[in-house]
Amino acid sequence: MIKASDIFVKRINIIPLETALKTFFLIFFVLRSIIALDVSASLS
Repeated sequence: MIKASDIFVKRINIIPLETALKTFFLIFFVLRSIIALDVSASLS
């Protein structure tokens, strides 16, 4: 039986490291801005 984590690891190995880092930071900044909006909305 193939585990989802195995597929994920194989896909990570295929993707160049630079592209993976760019994707990671893009997701990170989007999540951070969403969290910041939620915080400012709840404070006001």
